[in-house]
Amino acid sequence: MTDINSVVIVGRLVKNAEYRTIGQTTQAKFSLAVNKSRKEDGEWKDEVSYIDVQAWGRLAENTQGRLTQGTKAVVSGSLKQERWEQMGEKRSKLIVVADQIDAPKGEVNGF
Repeated sequence: MTDINSVVIVGRLVKNAEYRTIGQTTQAKFSLAVNKSRKEDGEWKDEVSYIDVQAWGRLAENTQGRLTQGTKAVVSGSLKQERWEQMGEKRSKLIVVADQIDAPKGEVNGF
């Protein structure tokens, strides 16, 4: 049985998306700052989470020039856990692999 792995996030780009070509496939990488407000001791506090996102292929190509610092974006996709070893320590982090990106000039998809 396959589990459901789906996520939608809304945030602003921390910096311009970075693009590179791997083989014959384009990759876009960027981070979104996602804010959440909560009340603490009677005062509202903002809590920011930084979410790393990757887009591949035609989706990445279609976002070029549109994913710039401060841009508000809605990303839907799936979570992927990246694992690596650094200085003998095992590390991991969750990223979002985008299926669809809504940016200021409209919806972007890989089709």
